[in-house]
Amino acid sequence: MNDVAEHYRRLLAPIYVWMVGGADAAIERNRELVRAADFAPSGSARALDLGAGFGATSIALAERGWGVTAIDTSDELLAEFARLAGALPIQRERAELVEFAERARERFELVVCLGDTLTHLPSRARVVALFDALVRVVAPNGRLVLSFRDYVTKPLEGAERFIAVRSDERRVFTCFLELQGEHVIVHDVLYERGDDGWKLSVSDYPKLRLAPDWVVAELGSRGFELETRTFERGMLTLQLRRR
Repeated sequence: MNDVAEHYRRLLAPIYVWMVGGADAAIERNRELVRAADFAPSGSARALDLGAGFGATSIALAERGWGVTAIDTSDELLAEFARLAGALPIQRERAELVEFAERARERFELVVCLGDTLTHLPSRARVVALFDALVRVVAPNGRLVLSFRDYVTKPLEGAERFIAVRSDERRVFTCFLELQGEHVIVHDVLYERGDDGWKLSVSDYPKLRLAPDWVVAELGSRGFELETRTFERGMLTLQLRRR
């Protein structure tokens, strides 16, 4: 089984923008998120995007007036990010997010970790290490926004484990999920049409199963107060305030 970085390198990164419906659509969805959540800068106007990918959230924040530091581990996604961001005030860095948070000296008014990035960490111990670091990284009265899929409250069973992600005339992308202790193993299945017919690519990687109440309790014990909790299209989003 691959780790997350290898899985992205082998399969996901080259198709990631296509998988989410294209860069323009993804950036527009994040513009709507930023508007709806009233992510208006004040104070330092500094934001940190952990697991930024190709920059959909960072770009939306920078357009709103934030100075953004964006972290990801994928060279391919960061290269696409640079192309899309143009001259926006975004500092991109290739780094593992816990290691970056632990060595960061700057405090940020807003920290976001979206799109299941949290579940890409290899263990709950690494999640706890991130939460410990965020105590220093998030400025007093700053906001922390996390999103992840809840595979604990209602574990997927039977046909629910099979997901049609996206398809068009050139590609068909599906996945199926396999529960394995504190992880869910994601098996990604990609068919791509070429001159010689269809080519099959298969890769798998682990995601952490995180209970929402556990996440809220761990952050609460570190001085973060839950403000909103929303669930949309299978994704749980938590917004917290640093006391």
